[in-house]
Amino acid sequence: MLRGRRALSTLVRSLWRVNGGSALRFAAICEWSSPASIPSLLVNTRKHYFSFGARFMALTAEVATPAPPTLATEDGTKQLIDPKVIFVLGGPGSGKGTQCAKIVEKFGFVHLSAGDLLRAEINSGSANGTMIQNMIQEGKIVPSEVTVKLLQKAMAESGKDKFLIDGFPRNQENRAAFEAVTGIEPEFILFFDCPQEEMEVRLLGRNQGRSDDNIETIRKRFKVFVESSLPVVDHYDKKGKVRKVNAVKTKEEVFESIETLFQKFQHRSVMQHVNAA
Repeated sequence: MLRGRRALSTLVRSLWRVNGGSALRFAAICEWSSPASIPSLLVNTRKHYFSFGARFMALTAEVATPAPPTLATEDGTKQLIDPKVIFVLGGPGSGKGTQCAKIVEKFGFVHLSAGDLLRAEINSGSANGTMIQNMIQEGKIVPSEVTVKLLQKAMAESGKDKFLIDGFPRNQENRAAFEAVTGIEPEFILFFDCPQEEMEVRLLGRNQGRSDDNIETIRKRFKVFVESSLPVVDHYDKKGKVRKVNAVKTKEEVFESIETLFQKFQHRSVMQHVNAA
């Protein structure tokens, strides 16, 4: 359901300075139109006021998008119905984080990191967080199902239905657990292809104060990635689900190649609502 005619009107009025009288006229129409007519107004406005550009498309998506549907699982947690998931994989220093931020900004995805979720759960002081902390302190590997449940919970609570899952699955066990617990297969794998030599240069020169950014630990991390994560990439490549980008290029050039892969997701939420109306 739309959040309100005046919300849409206010949103369009905010474009006045850039877009002139067309935006103001459409705002007035929204205020005097019935809620049921707003979806068709959105479509017609796209046709007749194309000058609003990408800014209008993004903002109307925010207004028109309903909360994604969920269902309750046996253990009481919520699970999204038909979420769109993209796994983002690449070696350390391949530029995943930089590009994920750009994808979030332009295409409205939620960026999730398994490592960040584990740390947040530990810091929460919950029983689950204490269990995770104890396992790490004892040198044990946190079960894949625990990490997947945290991802599943974060997805359900986000209010969105498009997700970038960064640095996960780290191995085939992670992959199998994610598919078994969530029942979700990714739309595709966004794989940042970058030679080890280039990643070493980047990590050694980024001056972030990380204690593990030295040549020995960097090479160990790269070795783990090759041995554990590349088999995941190979698994999905056999299914035709790997989208490889040349991560050696400039940040701008890398994002240009990524944009073409994500165009189909840009207006998904608005069009779902319009088609359902």
